[in-house]
Amino acid sequence: MKGERRRLFVALSLEEETRAALERVAQGLASHGVRGRFVPRENYHVTIAFLGSVQATLVQDLSEALRAAAAIVEPFDLELETVGAFPNDRRPRIIWAGSRRPSPALGELSAATWSALEQFGFLPDREVQPHVTLCRCAPDSPPIVSVDFPAQTLRVTAMTLYESHLLRSGARYVALETLPLCGGATGADGAMAR
Repeated sequence: MKGERRRLFVALSLEEETRAALERVAQGLASHGVRGRFVPRENYHVTIAFLGSVQATLVQDLSEALRAAAAIVEPFDLELETVGAFPNDRRPRIIWAGSRRPSPALGELSAATWSALEQFGFLPDREVQPHVTLCRCAPDSPPIVSVDFPAQTLRVTAMTLYESHLLRSGARYVALETLPLCGGATGADGAMAR
């Protein structure tokens, strides 16, 4: 008999003001004819690592390893400043809000995260591209058009380990643990955060 498994991912959470701005972008896309499954605002996030189905007995060890990875990275700002689509704007399958350029700080956090996960057999599947998924488009959805999107600056001070529950009504994400970025700062006991 297989043990209990949990569907996990690591991501950056968003402030409510940013969620509201992104929801207005999604509403603008819908008003321009974009069709598909729009992501509910409470599910907006920036993925760092998708782990998939994981043995429940590993969750605590994963959490400790991720906490140590987060502790060596300095807090940083991440810009969300454009709307785009995968694979492209003409034939969108996923519409997202994100950054026009790579973020070295996010790259550092991603590298630290995957380094911590390697001991559990996880390997990075792709380079992290900072984005928030807004819509999973229907096959006949039209090309995306320009929508008003005031740039959002995220102050990243932590990443979060989430569990994803797949329901008929859609995915529900539950935050299991918040993992602070400490930049190697010492804790209250004077020990270096690891």
